Amino acid sequence: MERIHYYMNPDATMKSMYYLNDKTTGNPISVLKSFHPGTNAGFFSHCSCLLEQIIWFVYFKQHLPDYIDSSVQFDLYKYDETINIMSDFFECYHNESPSTLKYPYNKSYCIWVLQLSDYRNIDYEYISPYVEKYFSPSPVISRNIDMLLEKYNIDPENTIGIHYRGTDKYKETPLGDYQTYLDKLNMILNTECNEHMKVLVRTDQTQFLDYFKENLDNDKLIIITDITTSSTDVGIHFQKSIRDNYDHMMFLIPTFMILARCNHLITGSGNCGIWLALFRKSGYNLHQFLEDKWL
Repeated sequence: MERIHYYMNPDATMKSMYYLNDKTTGNPISVLKSFHPGTNAGFFSHCSCLLEQIIWFVYFKQHLPDYIDSSVQFDLYKYDETINIMSDFFECYHNESPSTLKYPYNKSYCIWVLQLSDYRNIDYEYISPYVEKYFSPSPVISRNIDMLLEKYNIDPENTIGIHYRGTDKYKETPLGDYQTYLDKLNMILNTECNEHMKVLVRTDQTQFLDYFKENLDNDKLIIITDITTSSTDVGIHFQKSIRDNYDHMMFLIPTFMILARCNHLITGSGNCGIWLALFRKSGYNLHQFLEDKWL
C-alpha cells in the first residue's frame, strides 16, 4: 500500500472508526465519527476533513461506513449542538452508491494537502464518486440551485465563473491582486468563441466585487446578492451568528454548484477552490491561481 500522509493524528483517526451492534438485528454496524482537528473552521474545511476521513475509512476497513456521525463537526453552523446538519445540505448517503465508486482501494488522500495543489492532477475518477455519494445536493439545496438559475437568468454553459476567497485567506496562501483576475477573465473573453459569455462573480470580499463592477460591462456581470460580502480581513463565518452562518450556506453551496457547472471557472486555491473543482469533477477549463501564478 502507498504511504498515507496524515493531516490529522492517525491514532485519533483510527479511534473515530468503530462498530456497534444493531439493536434490532444484532448485526454489527460500522461507524465513522468524523471530526475536525481545529476549532472555528469554515464549512468547506469541515467538508475536506469529512471526505478525507471517509476515504481513510475505506482504506483501513475496505468497505464503506454504514453510518457517519458528524455531530462534532460544523460547530460554527449548528444552531442546535445536538443535531447532525450534514443531511440539511447534502443528499442522504444511504441512497444507492454510484456504479463508478471503487472500493476496496489501496489509496488514501490528504484533501488538506490537495487544496493547495494543482487541481488538474486530482484523481477525479476515484474521488468524484465519493463526492457524488456523500456531497450531492439535498432537496432544499437543489431547489435553491434552480431558484438561483432562474432568478439571475444563469446559463452555465454560456457563463464564466469567478470565485475569489478573500478576507482572511491571505494567511494561508497568496491571493493575487484583483487586476490579475480581471486579466485572466479578459484573456478568456477575448477569444472568438467566448466573447458572448456572461460572468458570474462570487467573492466574500466587497472590494473585489466593487472592482469588477467598475471594470466590467454590467450587462455581462452576474452577482448573486443573496450572499453577503465583507470589507474586512476577517472571515465572514466569524462575523455572523451561527444561525446566520447556517442560512448563508443554504445559498453559498448552491452558488458553488452553479459555479462548478460554468463553461470556464476561475478560482484561487484553498478549501473553497478544491470544492469547486470536486463539484466540477474535472480540471477542464479550470483556471487556478496558486503560489502567485495561474496554472
